[in-house]
Amino acid sequence: MRKIAFFDFDGTLYKGDSFLYFCKQSKRYYYWGLFMLSPFILSFYLGWLPAKELKNRFLKYFFKGYSEEDYLQLANNFSKSLDAKRIEVMWEKLEVLRRNEFEICIVSASLQSYLQPWCTAHNFKLLCTQVKWDSYPKVAGENCNYDEKVKAIEKAYDLSGYQKILAFGDSKGDAAMLKLQRV
Repeated sequence: MRKIAFFDFDGTLYKGDSFLYFCKQSKRYYYWGLFMLSPFILSFYLGWLPAKELKNRFLKYFFKGYSEEDYLQLANNFSKSLDAKRIEVMWEKLEVLRRNEFEICIVSASLQSYLQPWCTAHNFKLLCTQVKWDSYPKVAGENCNYDEKVKAIEKAYDLSGYQKILAFGDSKGDAAMLKLQRV
């Protein structure tokens, strides 16, 4: 019997917003950056600016001037710190499912730049927001949140081949994914 469990990352397996913590790793002054980006942050919360565009603004502000190699090295180093902020109760649930032969897939709006090395180290599959390089990192495709999570899952998996499907998330951005559950 094939079984799979989909886990959101931020707020479900990780305490906080990993993207913001990643931006703190940049050479730029973090709080000054938040101040400079505040008009865009406000526009996002008012519904005037899509999440993808806000992420691109953050990526440009915090990582413009990095070489692609330096950016990826920073992301790889950051990935090694992610376990320190994991939510233990959810991690234990994930480990129980893995012992019960569930495939584990992380589905996140966070960036592939730092989640891929982390998922590889833990032997998890990953569906997330992709990044391309264009003199600085940019979101490639759509931000993997809300209905985009389901689209990514359905593109990567033929769910009809699974007898058990579980999903775990903590926010309204995970609601569509949670509806995929089949026990």
